[in-house]
Amino acid sequence: LRACHKCDDAPTMLSPPTENSPGSTAKLPRLAVLGFDAMDATLVRRWAAAGRLPTFARLLDTCAWTQFDLPPDHSSGMVWPSINTGLAPADHNAYFGTRLVEGTYTLRPRCQADLCGTPFWRELAARGRRLVLMDVPFSQIDADCGGLQIVGWGQHERLGKRACWPPRLLTQIERDFGRYPVIPSVEDTWARGGPDELVDALLLGIERRTRILHHLANASAWDFFYGVFHEAHGAGHHLWHLSDATHPCFNAKAHARRGDPLLRVYRALDVALHSLAERLGEDSTLAIIFSHGMGPNYNGDHLFPELLARFNRARGGVAPGIGPSSRVNRAWASTIGRLPLTARHDMRRLLPQQVRRWLSNKRQQHPRLWRNEFAFALPGLDGFSAVRVNLAGREPGGIISAGQEYDSYVDALQDEIESWTVGQTGRPAVARIHRATRGAQAMRIGVAPDLMLWWNKAGPIEEIRSCALGIVRGVSDAERSGEHVMHSFVMLRRSDQPGAPHSLSGMGIRDIAPTLLLLATTGKPDPQNYSQNGPTNDHAFGA
Repeated sequence: LRACHKCDDAPTMLSPPTENSPGSTAKLPRLAVLGFDAMDATLVRRWAAAGRLPTFARLLDTCAWTQFDLPPDHSSGMVWPSINTGLAPADHNAYFGTRLVEGTYTLRPRCQADLCGTPFWRELAARGRRLVLMDVPFSQIDADCGGLQIVGWGQHERLGKRACWPPRLLTQIERDFGRYPVIPSVEDTWARGGPDELVDALLLGIERRTRILHHLANASAWDFFYGVFHEAHGAGHHLWHLSDATHPCFNAKAHARRGDPLLRVYRALDVALHSLAERLGEDSTLAIIFSHGMGPNYNGDHLFPELLARFNRARGGVAPGIGPSSRVNRAWASTIGRLPLTARHDMRRLLPQQVRRWLSNKRQQHPRLWRNEFAFALPGLDGFSAVRVNLAGREPGGIISAGQEYDSYVDALQDEIESWTVGQTGRPAVARIHRATRGAQAMRIGVAPDLMLWWNKAGPIEEIRSCALGIVRGVSDAERSGEHVMHSFVMLRRSDQPGAPHSLSGMGIRDIAPTLLLLATTGKPDPQNYSQNGPTNDHAFGA
């Protein structure tokens, strides 16, 4: 598959043999894929072992599965595009929800047109395979693929408008099964009614989604079925502190009285999986995908801009420090920012999602400050931090030259970051760092950050110590108690030889698309081609 229709020399994904080629099966099994957006594999395995998730427990014992770390160049918004296309972020260009406008110091929301790459199911449609697709993240409707397609019935994040194929399918679905009850977003539902309203809405969303997926499976003959549950994503962000007994905001009395709301959502997803696995049938190969996981929202991103500013000043920078970013931010602070929180939430619900994102981006950007810095911190990220170097010839007011000067600056910054510790614990503040490139190649990274920092999640980060820069203190005001951890999970139940040995050992995020393509066109995965791009915890069924 061609990686990007815009690039003639773009990389290609593994192309499987056709049905008539050597090694292919005479009659291919149907392939069903069930995705669980941001469902945490470690939690699932723990609760399954404790008997709380019986469907997952049974499948963990009887199917091949693997849990693997994501490469450090991936953040949460890059995972599904990599699953869908088999491409790295540098190729599919998804990057962050808060996106730097190339050649400027301004921000804008990510949109569908930013994404490059061909979803693997287009190849299936081209081969005559009949498709059913529902709420696959970061996808869009393609009438040329035919089948039944829905985007936007109930997704944690979508980049375009709600759409479907055939054209009136979504109207019929909502007439028969109802609209998605998390309206208009998880954040709004949480702000309006707290954990009780959010959990009730998520559970109703799971129940309705399950009924819709059953209906789609019955409504049309299909060869490839792909439906995604999104409820674990919002639940993990907002309910983590109500589940994790080690979290500073955990309330033991409330937990004893009301139970674990995050577990309630996971149990409902376990029931949904049981229902659909039976409906899709033993004669269908079943793949289960967790895109990325969830953990406590411990990070130092709220302290990072000040540390970076100090580092720049120590190297001769002249930027004055952190201040109001723009006219939009100053206008907001003097008007809407003075209203009570409930009034602000009521006003926010009246605005379309894209308008909200645009306003948020304008409030977070610091164009005049960034222009005068050696490098600046990109805002609005999901529990990690990212650095953009103010590079001459790439940024309009670039200060640092590509090549040796760039390498010297990034080397020094990386060494400095690796020296940071959390308070008096001596614990490293940053778990891992991804560096995009070196030397002149920095001119060709588009809107990607030069450095990405993944913070140590061992505990809250309210003080960072640096021998060179001193101590920076502050408490995060993040509304979310849960944030992403970067591991994925894939499970496979093969239909052709359910007792035969098979393994997913060595699989990485970019292997998922070609593996599903091979399963749908040959009936077999190909572990020999796995990229082994992260540590793996594997269960090889039958081995």
